[in-house]
Amino acid sequence: MIVSASRRTDIPACFGEWFMQCMREGSVSVHNPFNPSQKTSVTLNPDEVEAIVFWTKNVTPFLSKLTELDSLGFKGKYVFHITINPYGKELERTLPPLAQRLQGIRAVSDRIGRERVFWRYDPVFYTSGYMCVDLDFHLKSFSNLARDLEPFVARMFFSPLVTYRKVFSRIEKLRKKKGLHISPPSANELCLLGQTMKQWGDERGIEILACAPSQELRAQLSHCGIEAGSCIDTVYLSRVLPGVSFSPAQTRKDPGQRPECQCMVSKDIGSYGTCLNQCVYCYAV
Repeated sequence: MIVSASRRTDIPACFGEWFMQCMREGSVSVHNPFNPSQKTSVTLNPDEVEAIVFWTKNVTPFLSKLTELDSLGFKGKYVFHITINPYGKELERTLPPLAQRLQGIRAVSDRIGRERVFWRYDPVFYTSGYMCVDLDFHLKSFSNLARDLEPFVARMFFSPLVTYRKVFSRIEKLRKKKGLHISPPSANELCLLGQTMKQWGDERGIEILACAPSQELRAQLSHCGIEAGSCIDTVYLSRVLPGVSFSPAQTRKDPGQRPECQCMVSKDIGSYGTCLNQCVYCYAV
């Protein structure tokens, strides 16, 4: 089993001690996101969990937990997806300063190896109004971040903003209150950004992948040499996690994810609506 911790909230940044208590107890109770009164127990026994995939925007608070996590039988059995965006306090309301978050990536990469650390430039969107985020902004921001992150990551994922209903509602409130418009880039614009990312990655041996692109966008990105990637990828995990292997049932696409998602089967242990980062564009808030 692969444990996803978590697409639904930022466990490493916000709930590290809760997670470690669950690890000590050997299981965690998870609410069904479509029926909160329904709960299931997910094992955290190291003999039954092949890998843990962490998702976070700030790994720093979790660094102090890694020694205990290793001692509980999970040494060499986890990877980190770490989102680093250039949007700032207006849109990423409670995140600590960028320098602190970059320091956290360096620290975790030095500890577990860059092949187990993935950078997410995600989601990509534009703004208009008092704050301008356009293609030039992304090209410059990506280049600046890439210089800092180059030695510390092995893969980079990017994707456009998806305006789920509650995200749209949040964006509309910001537009009405402050006149700030937020919208996804066009497929052509995302391809132009993707080409810059791909060239950077090719020059440095860093794999650049698109996360859950639409069928149309996937075809256009493919012409640029950019493939749709699996954020939870059993082939890659088997390569970078020593001694870890997966059954055929674990290598199939996760039916619980949206159709465009290429991730393999996992058990997510988070809860929507709990993340403390409060990013305006995030579906999990």
